[in-house]
Amino acid sequence: MSKKTVQLIIESGNHYLIKIKKNQGRLHRRIYDMLDHCMPLDTACFQENNRGRFECRNVSVYGQPTSIDREWHSIKSVIFIRRHGIRAKATYDNDGCYISSRTFTARQFADIIRKHWHIENRLHWVKDVNFNEDKSLIKSQNPAQNLSLLQTMAINLYRVNGHQSIKTATTYFTNKVDILLKFLRT
Repeated sequence: MSKKTVQLIIESGNHYLIKIKKNQGRLHRRIYDMLDHCMPLDTACFQENNRGRFECRNVSVYGQPTSIDREWHSIKSVIFIRRHGIRAKATYDNDGCYISSRTFTARQFADIIRKHWHIENRLHWVKDVNFNEDKSLIKSQNPAQNLSLLQTMAINLYRVNGHQSIKTATTYFTNKVDILLKFLRT
């Protein structure tokens, strides 16, 4: 996300929580450098054993960074999360860093980030796996947005009507447009 987009978010009276990615070179380096030299304001640790996966998440919240460009002045918190665990008998260890225009505790940020991933897993991942959204050859913005909207509507219709598996529902409704139209009318 660009500094200009962040500025527009703040000017519109809203707040943000943004994951910092490696392709955001200078910001990424400065944030990680800051983590090496500062003490967190708050920390929390969470352990989860779910669906054959054990995971430990350590969340640390840091205050407003001083070594960041003035254009990023709205950053109030830096959040660092380290995840490690075992999935499918293989160990993993990764981390992520976020910036926010808000100040919360480590527990609160962990909950907000977790809810975001719930949305990601419940919608975006489903759209990519079931509709190959990431491999779409549609590059023009309006047609791509229209197709994405139709896919989201289909997923919601399936779920509202009791289908847990989007793949099974898609297969079931493939040649049953009349039934789908009935859903839209109700």
